Amino acid sequence: AFHGAMLIGTLGFMVYANPWMALVAMVLFPIQMFFIRRLQKKVTTMSRERVRMVRGLSDRIQESVGGLQEIYANDTVAYESNRYRHLLQRIFKIRLNIYNLKYLIKWINNFLEEFGQFLLLLVGGWLIIHHPETFNLGILVAFLQAYSQLNEPWRELINFFQLKENARVKYE
Repeated sequence: AFHGAMLIGTLGFMVYANPWMALVAMVLFPIQMFFIRRLQKKVTTMSRERVRMVRGLSDRIQESVGGLQEIYANDTVAYESNRYRHLLQRIFKIRLNIYNLKYLIKWINNFLEEFGQFLLLLVGGWLIIHHPETFNLGILVAFLQAYSQLNEPWRELINFFQLKENARVKYE
């Protein structure tokens, strides 16, 4: 609630100060939401698969412990250890892919955050040069400061929804 209110308040200030620059500042957020939602769905799917595989591994361990005498009697220790190795490798690959996707999400956020500041500087500089009576350096500095204030609540909201999704998958 706090970060959502902070986000709305900052957006309100930006719209009040200059609606066109606020529109320029907000043009990247829908792009960010699109990519992040799509990647988060992939992370959720992979997390479900990881949880399913870990539970399957737990069942196999329980089964092997129950049949430990048969494993040694039939000399299938190498076969059983190979099954476990294969399962653990698959779980590791899934976990690695999940972490890669999470870091890709962070990279997209950081890139679009910096690109947004560049875009504000570009458009704001053009407005200062061509329309100095309606837009000045003080407004541009205020917009850059407000935009930097937008990124912290935005990032916290994204982290909250990622944690919520991870917990939902874990306890589903």
